[in-house]
Amino acid sequence: MVLASHGLHHRISELVGTRPPPPFTVAFSVTGLCNSRCVLCNVWACGTRQPELETWEWEKLIAQIGPHVKFYTYTGGEPFLRDDLPQLLALPFKYGRPSYLTLSTNCLDPERIREHLETFFRMRKRNGHGTVVYCNLSVDGIGEQHDDLRGVKGNFSKVLQTIEYLKEIRSKRDELRIGIHTVVSRLNVNNIQTIYNYFMPLPYVDSMACEIAEERRELLNMGTGIGPSSNDFQEAILALTNMLLDDRKLDETVKTLRVMYYRFVERWLATGQQPLPCFAARASCQITPEGQVVSCGVRWREQGLIGDLREHNYDFMKIWHSTQAASVRRSIRKLECSCPASHAYYASLASNPRASLITFLRRLPAKSYLRNTRRTT
Repeated sequence: MVLASHGLHHRISELVGTRPPPPFTVAFSVTGLCNSRCVLCNVWACGTRQPELETWEWEKLIAQIGPHVKFYTYTGGEPFLRDDLPQLLALPFKYGRPSYLTLSTNCLDPERIREHLETFFRMRKRNGHGTVVYCNLSVDGIGEQHDDLRGVKGNFSKVLQTIEYLKEIRSKRDELRIGIHTVVSRLNVNNIQTIYNYFMPLPYVDSMACEIAEERRELLNMGTGIGPSSNDFQEAILALTNMLLDDRKLDETVKTLRVMYYRFVERWLATGQQPLPCFAARASCQITPEGQVVSCGVRWREQGLIGDLREHNYDFMKIWHSTQAASVRRSIRKLECSCPASHAYYASLASNPRASLITFLRRLPAKSYLRNTRRTT
């Protein structure tokens, strides 16, 4: 309901033709630096193009959008490489009341992850806003397979160490959630069930989410052909969905949202077209490490640049209402791109009332919904 209520404002704005309100979900790429050597991504080989935003620059941005943004995602690169990450995580609470804050990590430095999160929670003192803080651990395989895909020997053992550290923190801060995030590629599509069966029985792992590997300008992997085939993905996701719906850790709404997203990806793979009108650059956006406002990680700077914060004296709304922003939105509305990116999907789902209503109605009972949809796919 939180998603739908915010998305409705953006839908009305689009229909009426007024200036779009600020986004309610934003992804921060806080650094381009990464200590992984993933075969699916080349960010680690390129670093950053220019000096990254400093703490005070991020604060100038969040001070403007904080009252409006309810869902924050911190990504990279590897976010925990930033010395000031605890301060960056605390800023949304200084300027607003976020519902969800999600951050990802490759788990290569478990001690640093523990130290940063403990510092962040000390800064917050108590969870007065009811915010859920999700720390998603990147896991693409079990044991050596994960190490091979991530390009660092011993990475999997560090994932397990990170979980132990997060378990300690969660015993004191119940708003912390531990998630497993898996990128489904042609290299691991047949092992998704194995990953689920390894991690989800652990009582302190809260969820597992999958996202299809895709070629993104953000990841510098265009033309690599890393995505799985439509048939392989469908088979893997069918098994995952059956396990997910039998899992008592997740409520029916979360389960149904996940199922809807996986079906969205299936349709995209089958048709190559956008199954749901995209509201990137309206309901959602992404900030690059150097301060560019872009529609999403797929279009990135090359096709999704809305404006540069440094060039506009950090005036986000001036950028958001610029002619360049309007041009990007027209291009997206004309279906000049299509992708299965999850960050844009959930914002788009919330901004399409019919799709949101269907999702809400289908949440009870989720298992019956799954059986019915599988008969028609």
